[in-house]
Amino acid sequence: MAPASAHAHLVKSLPSAGAVLAAGPSEVVLTFDQPIQAFPGANGIVVTGPQSSHWACGRARINGNTLTASMSEVGPPGHYQIHYRVLGADGHPITGSVPINIRRLASTASTASAATAMTAFDVDRPRGLAAMPTWLWIAMLAAIAVCVGAVGRQTARRTDAT
Repeated sequence: MAPASAHAHLVKSLPSAGAVLAAGPSEVVLTFDQPIQAFPGANGIVVTGPQSSHWACGRARINGNTLTASMSEVGPPGHYQIHYRVLGADGHPITGSVPINIRRLASTASTASAATAMTAFDVDRPRGLAAMPTWLWIAMLAAIAVCVGAVGRQTARRTDAT
């Protein structure tokens, strides 16, 4: 039995690593072994193709331990990398990439769109208390614990003095 890991790891990708596709995927789905924090700008997907070209991704969506982004049509046939960066539940950034190969030629319209390609780091933002990162919750709880301890010590001194 393998020891437990403290950081999130990619356990599944669609398309899968090393896949040879007839056309570009319409969506990229990355599944991790732990939940992902939805923190603005911390999570995202970037797809690079032949000659380090970048290809457009839609807005990344987080659902528990899954990061999903829609894809526009990619460019020329060749080797592509789906690069990702996520913020694990423990607050550590996790980066990596998934290699895929595309066999289909791109249309003129999709090649022209490569110049204006975007990344999927514009993640849907959580609202309210869910938007707070884990480390901030831990810091707040630690501060509360220190305050409660100080009040407890004050109360104990007053009780001992009487």
